[in-house]
Amino acid sequence: MKSFKTFLTENTLTHLTHIEDSILDIGLSGVKSAIYALISVKNMLSGRPSNSSVSIKWDGSPSIIAGYNPDNKKFFVATKSAFNKTPKLCYTKEDVISYYPAGGLAEKMLYALTYLPSTGIKGIVQGDFLYTKPDLQITDMLGDKCVCFTPNTITYAVDVNSKEGQKILKSKMGIVFHTTYTGNSFASLNAVYNKAFYAPTKDVWMPKLADIKDMSNECNLSNNDYTFVENKLKAIIKLYTELDRTDLSILENNNTVLTAIKTFNNKLVRDGKTVSSPANAVKELEKYIESIYAAKYNSLKTDAGRHNSELKHQEVMNKFRGIYPTLVKIYELQNAMVDCKNILMKYLNKLNASKCFVKTNDGYIVTQGEGFVVSDVIGNAYKFVDRKEFSRLNFAISQNRKK
Repeated sequence: MKSFKTFLTENTLTHLTHIEDSILDIGLSGVKSAIYALISVKNMLSGRPSNSSVSIKWDGSPSIIAGYNPDNKKFFVATKSAFNKTPKLCYTKEDVISYYPAGGLAEKMLYALTYLPSTGIKGIVQGDFLYTKPDLQITDMLGDKCVCFTPNTITYAVDVNSKEGQKILKSKMGIVFHTTYTGNSFASLNAVYNKAFYAPTKDVWMPKLADIKDMSNECNLSNNDYTFVENKLKAIIKLYTELDRTDLSILENNNTVLTAIKTFNNKLVRDGKTVSSPANAVKELEKYIESIYAAKYNSLKTDAGRHNSELKHQEVMNKFRGIYPTLVKIYELQNAMVDCKNILMKYLNKLNASKCFVKTNDGYIVTQGEGFVVSDVIGNAYKFVDRKEFSRLNFAISQNRKK
């Protein structure tokens, strides 16, 4: 659990947190800001004042950082490796060839290096790559002739005869920017999410990072759903106040357990499982950690190595069992946040006008977008994603590719 600034790697946006993971990724301060985010979206969808901004999350890949390095005033493009200890910044075609093997990623980097300077980027921006011209396909989607691109899991379809469809067909690449950086040196960059750079050209198509707040009057929470969300928020706030601060500190300083929880939770998502019983989830988590140490113990060749591994194993498990009740409450908190998020997303999805599909072995099927990002005025930002559904879609695609 880290401060938001630390989590963003010295204020650079390497990862956005799922709102239900705020307790694990950021800690109590993250839970507090996540509660405010949920309240703001609830207010936005019920005609009340909201201090947050909600934008559509595009399923683009890779993440691209581009702009002028304040240290040498030269234009560069990069992936998230820009924020490595030794940054990989591509100023020339030779840099791209040096850093990236021939293939799709290198091709995208070359497109970005060639066409992004003409957009007039000032400073440094970050976004998600959508397509290069060879990626575009003309396909019939539900009776409409569309230009389509599939940057990652989701296929986006735009009417070929529409204004945007024609712009896409004439462009060389597509990208959506979501973050702007400020700072007098590369080492001191600060990320501002949802302050998006938008300057499309004939060669570079950019969708606007739509602010859902501007359309909220079109879709308000029903009375039943409003009451449901209110009750869930009350439960979340109650759990927040009940969490044992000493136990959380122990968890924060036990990276082995913290990492195991995240890995275990991600496995549940990939397997399409939900946590119906927080107490049972903690029991399964305990077995999972035990299996990790058993595998490590069996891999060691010396008695001394096995002895030290067993000592570490017992130390970790003693701490784990000492914070057992708090771990149960953490799962209760995450469940309540997911329940609240899912209701809010049901309405946000109605406001997303993007045509989204997933290609399966039986053809294209209609789906929702990847999700949304909720950000506030002080820089906190959280993902609202239906992780179970998105995992199911990824599995369907992987099965399709095997056939």
